[in-house]
Amino acid sequence: MKNKFFSFFSGHTWADGAKRELKAFAEGMEFETICESVEMKQSLNRNVMENAYALGKAMAERLHSGDAVIPHKTTCH
Repeated sequence: MKNKFFSFFSGHTWADGAKRELKAFAEGMEFETICESVEMKQSLNRNVMENAYALGKAMAERLHSGDAVIPHKTTCH
């Protein structure tokens, strides 16, 4: 699965294992990562909300840009 964009929002209370697994998955699949993942531990706060909004905005901008996918690159506008 090449020429794909990837990012994720992770929510957890105890362990952040999903974050590590999803990051490894994206690297193995040669996806272009849009921003760093947004991690929410236990509950939403202002910082998480701002990061989630920035991630969504960056993903929308990247999708509408029409630019070629660059594997193993992290893009955040």
